[in-house]
Amino acid sequence: MNNTAESRLSMRLKLTHKSGEHLYPVKMKNRQTGKIAFRVSENGNKLADCIEVECEQTMLDYVVKKGFSVRARTLPNAKKREGLYGIDKNSIVSYQLT
Repeated sequence: MNNTAESRLSMRLKLTHKSGEHLYPVKMKNRQTGKIAFRVSENGNKLADCIEVECEQTMLDYVVKKGFSVRARTLPNAKKREGLYGIDKNSIVSYQLT
């Protein structure tokens, strides 16, 4: 797998922020373990609150079916916005699953 910032994005889930920007789940590198995975969280914004998920489909299940939030960001060529976002949270107005 290519390890560029864009290759770590999941293009299967597009979150629309209230600003109109589109965000995509992103795999993050755990500095302690070196593991690269999506980070999902039911509550909390710290690494200790997150579950690291390597499988894209599993991440989608957590976010869409279980209501978890996921680390997401804009595309590299867009205005930078990143953070923990969920489909039922205040800042996300809609989502598209492909």
